[in-house]
Amino acid sequence: MESLINSINEGVPVLTVNVRLSRKIGNIYDMAMQDEGHTMWQTPHILPLSSWVTKLWEESWPEKALISNVRATALWEQIILNDKTLSEKTVLIPRGVVKSAFDAYRLIHEYLVELPEEDIYLTEECRALKGWIKRYEAKSEELGFIDRAHLPDNLIKSIQKGQIKLPHEIMMAGFDEITPQVKTLLEAMAGKGVRITFWPARPTEMSEPVKQGMVRGKLTLRQYDDEVEEVVQAARWIRETYSPGMKIGVIAPDLNRYKKIIQREFSAELDPPFVFPWIDSSRLFNISLGISLLDEPVIGSVLQILSVDGGKQDMHTISDIILSPYFLKSHDEHCQLARLDAEVRKANRLTISLDEMRVMAKSAKYDLPDFVARLETWTESLRKNNASKTPSLWVEAFNKLLNKIGWPARDIALSSAEYQALSSWNETLASFSGLDDITGKISRADALSRLTKIAREKLYQPETADCPIEVIGMLEASGMHFDHIWLLGAHEEALPGAPAPNPFIPIHLQKKHNLPRSFCERELHFSKTLLNRLLLSAQDFEVSFPKQLNDKEVKLSPLFSGLEQGMASCEKIKGSRYKDCIHEAGKLENIATDNPIPVTGDELDSIAGGTLILKNYSDCPFRAFAVHRLHAQALATPEPGITAMERGSIVHKAMEHFWAEVEDLKKLHQLIEKNSLDELIRHAAESGIKEAKPDRPITKRFMALEIERLEALIKEWINVEKERTPFMTKGTETAREIMLDGLNFRGRIDRIDQLEDDKRLIIDYKTGVSDPNDWLSDRPKDPQLMLYSMTGDYDGVAFARLKRDDCRFYGIARDEDVLPGIKPFGKDGFSKKVADVNSWEELMEKWHETVKRLAEHFMRGITDVDPRDYGTEKSACRYCEQAVLCRIFERDE
Repeated sequence: MESLINSINEGVPVLTVNVRLSRKIGNIYDMAMQDEGHTMWQTPHILPLSSWVTKLWEESWPEKALISNVRATALWEQIILNDKTLSEKTVLIPRGVVKSAFDAYRLIHEYLVELPEEDIYLTEECRALKGWIKRYEAKSEELGFIDRAHLPDNLIKSIQKGQIKLPHEIMMAGFDEITPQVKTLLEAMAGKGVRITFWPARPTEMSEPVKQGMVRGKLTLRQYDDEVEEVVQAARWIRETYSPGMKIGVIAPDLNRYKKIIQREFSAELDPPFVFPWIDSSRLFNISLGISLLDEPVIGSVLQILSVDGGKQDMHTISDIILSPYFLKSHDEHCQLARLDAEVRKANRLTISLDEMRVMAKSAKYDLPDFVARLETWTESLRKNNASKTPSLWVEAFNKLLNKIGWPARDIALSSAEYQALSSWNETLASFSGLDDITGKISRADALSRLTKIAREKLYQPETADCPIEVIGMLEASGMHFDHIWLLGAHEEALPGAPAPNPFIPIHLQKKHNLPRSFCERELHFSKTLLNRLLLSAQDFEVSFPKQLNDKEVKLSPLFSGLEQGMASCEKIKGSRYKDCIHEAGKLENIATDNPIPVTGDELDSIAGGTLILKNYSDCPFRAFAVHRLHAQALATPEPGITAMERGSIVHKAMEHFWAEVEDLKKLHQLIEKNSLDELIRHAAESGIKEAKPDRPITKRFMALEIERLEALIKEWINVEKERTPFMTKGTETAREIMLDGLNFRGRIDRIDQLEDDKRLIIDYKTGVSDPNDWLSDRPKDPQLMLYSMTGDYDGVAFARLKRDDCRFYGIARDEDVLPGIKPFGKDGFSKKVADVNSWEELMEKWHETVKRLAEHFMRGITDVDPRDYGTEKSACRYCEQAVLCRIFERDE
């Protein structure tokens, strides 16, 4: 390290392998200056090699400007998509080959690969690449640009001509290998008297097997059940090992796979406050792997806004936008927009336009004048900006729109990461603006697609303070030194990595020029070189790997073969997560929850739900309390077409219309004889759909299919009805009110029939599954008909099950021949299932007592978490939305 500091003090440019090492060396130098007592010092020349090469080029007053990666990619994409011969090839997929072809172009220059001039020796892909390269370089020449791939070659010519001022010495830091192109550049510089040194050492191939003696301290191998346990134990080991001033490196060959697990588990174990959303970044660890700019929430928000056009939008997109903290103006607006969002979801709107949302927001139930004004501005802007434009004009239009609708909200305090993301977004817009001469005028959809693609491909890594624990990939570890290193995921499938040769360069040329990832031997040697350098970068070295990966057993990397005998016993280290600490403390506070919370007189007016109150209370007292008194309900999830509840309402309305016309069995038979039934059924189906269909756009074709379905269902049901003994319909959708213990229950009986002998029946239509056996317990699953039976003296209570291929009556009756398939009480087996009930009258009395008890307990405020049939397949918890509130599942832990 001393030689590095001395070189920097002498003004020697330090050229690093990557940006991260530049920052690291810069921090080391700053600390060294502080330790020496300096209060100010000259900014050192520490930068990545690629940046230095660009700087040299720009200082030489070149005739051609360097083309940006965004412009180069757009140009390659245009050339490939416009290749007429490509459309005839089934092997090549245009949009999938742009990156691979561009990578091949750069590899050819970096490794000085010469493609054969005779196409007969080339693969189809390579022939296509040659044509694209020719067109790309011609177009670049026409536009007056030079590609980065040519930069070192052009610099060499300028150096040989003495046109570039060179330093007397440069130091190359952290390089494990040098490409032939860079090597040629260094040789040209050396030829002009430039002294070239390497730190920490000159790149050499170190491919000997790993041995214990190669580590300065000790090397420990560990095996865990899976990746999560591996990361958790690594975090706990770090927590026990770490002391102030120590530097620990966590290195993963496949960091992309481990990143999310590391982020989650390291946060919980090493920096528990970081799990809270208001904490900006961890103070203890930093993960080097950047993310796509598109994955940053603040950028995802802006692209969602720009994706909205004047037509129908996906409801989830609109929901994300209006509830985003970057869009909201105030806490009050947030609450009201959350209510508006819930209303749209409840209406089962899968799509909604800005105009429709604006109309709903103008309703008297909301006070959202600012929101409505922003939507009006938004829709007006969309109407004015539909014509094709150049990218720079689209950027201007997008920025104007965002400013007019107040994005991002001016009251929001952006975190450091969000502020940096916005800065990176502005760079993305600038890059997109530079495509005018390549794309020309493009549509809004094309503009947004290109902008999104640029944001997706732009890696974003916010700058953070120097952390004692660095989580990095193997390539980034070059040149870095630690007190301890933990190598994660050192299994056979990650180390060495699998070859991935570029499909556009003939494989024999890739092997000949030793291109990266081109063949197995190359990957093996390179991995050994990286690993052996890594072993010299720390005092102690921990190596771990999981037993299983994707449900497949994996072994230790062959690079550590011969060391398996020294595998450490993996005793699990105790956790320090907030959750673990709280649970292990064992000091739980006991709060009595059996004290009733009676319903007050003032509260009665706000309690709604009708017979559903009794159903929910029977299912679970706490559910009824939460739903009907706390008004706690989950947000509805919109689904395509008509929901099951809506379809049930349509069936009810259709049956109401049908029996309002038919009235009795005699008229039903007359209609059948006259062949007039089909017309009436169709009229009933159309009327039912007209009255009960949801208030949202539904296509005519869909409604026609729904009418056909409903007609077929009614016809099948009529076949059941016509087999009955003579009856007369005395009422459909008959309103009834029942007062129980001060609570007024309002409901509608689907149908009341009267037989020839004056017996009366209650019939309830069901399109789902219902079972009369549920009426026999003290906790009935559906007490609705039990409640309705209190409104008069009835001789039968039945469900009319309207389901294709399974239409029938289910129920309980007093006597014989009341309904098809229903036996009288005492002969149907029901009496054996209910204790102390031997007659119809006793059954009715028991029902009434059950219903009264449910209503009484609800009014008394008994709110126990006591779900019906808990622990069985019939448990009331199965479809309950209150589990987060009642926390019943914690009772089992």
